[in-house]
Amino acid sequence: MSLNYSNQELHWNAHSLVQVAKKWRNLKEDFPLYLYSRKILQDRFQLFQKSFPKARIHFAVKSNHWQPLLKELKNLGSHVDVVSFGEAEAALEAGFTPEQILFSGVGKTKKELESAIKIQVYQINIEGDDELNRIIEIDQPVRVGLRWTPGLDAKTHPFIKTGHLDTKFGMSESDLLAMIEKIKKYPKIQLQGLSMHLGSQIQDMQDFKAAYLALKDLVNKCQTDFKNIDLGGGLGIFYESQDLNQDEKLLTEYKKVIDEVFFDSGLQILFEPGRFISARAGGLLTEVQAVKSTPKKKIIVVDAGMHQLIRPVLYEAYHGVFPLAESLKLEKADVVGPICESSDFLALDREVGQVQVKDLLWIADTGAYGSSMASRYNLRPEAKEVFIEDII
Repeated sequence: MSLNYSNQELHWNAHSLVQVAKKWRNLKEDFPLYLYSRKILQDRFQLFQKSFPKARIHFAVKSNHWQPLLKELKNLGSHVDVVSFGEAEAALEAGFTPEQILFSGVGKTKKELESAIKIQVYQINIEGDDELNRIIEIDQPVRVGLRWTPGLDAKTHPFIKTGHLDTKFGMSESDLLAMIEKIKKYPKIQLQGLSMHLGSQIQDMQDFKAAYLALKDLVNKCQTDFKNIDLGGGLGIFYESQDLNQDEKLLTEYKKVIDEVFFDSGLQILFEPGRFISARAGGLLTEVQAVKSTPKKKIIVVDAGMHQLIRPVLYEAYHGVFPLAESLKLEKADVVGPICESSDFLALDREVGQVQVKDLLWIADTGAYGSSMASRYNLRPEAKEVFIEDII
């Protein structure tokens, strides 16, 4: 467990967040603050890598594009998955080579495709016929994969499903088979494999197994000499628990599915993990600005909100909320932000320890889809980002 109270102070990965906050304040810096842990990031990546030592692990840059974090992953041996050429540029700036870049995502413009082809990224995952036509017009050597939509309704939030039939992502089996025949007419286009991504925050292994078995069958139907198979990302974590052993057990179950389905495929396997690698490696420190009482509960107003962490509003997502100073008395409260929207909240009806103005709260597990989805709405300042090891 990386988060716990000791001597009435909240500790994260054995570091007192109370002491870290004091040092940050001594530097005349403000809150909110995104804190990351190099140690946890390393542990999470190496845990995934150890489970799949022969696979290419492409960290999903959309989950976190902070340069120091990307550089750490580069040093650990990661590759990257990007969904825009802007993310590709961020990866290049962090030291990744084009050969380490997998270009996924729907709606790639011709300019983006030209840029990706010019630098010769490892692979472009094609989403449909219009995208293929743009690549044909560019008429340059390129390596591609084809993204298939399995038509499975994964058990996750509707806004982060990507594998069901009525999705904007990927293509049907019939369209994919037709595209393979079309690509054969263009020798500059090298078809390397098939790609699939079910969605995000998936914890049901039966969803993965059903999709992967179907994908394996499709590979056989294609009767094409593929080089790789891209299984996407989507493996979830247990946000409501700080027991990281649960995540590890889930990864073990996931590995069993992969080993069972693809043990004899002979194909290079690609993964696109984001959340599983970086979510636990980050948290958000936010300062209490006001505490209000209503007939039913408390309202704790903090300086972080939907502009810094939109997941609770957008996905009804859960993030643990912990006062830095341990309180033996819990009160039901809404933890809300400063944005002029009633929907601006970090947690609703949550049992939270007693706090007062200027106290700090730790919003846990924000290392994925936290800062990368932030905005300047209401022209609020951006939260700074720093590794905890650089403060202590």
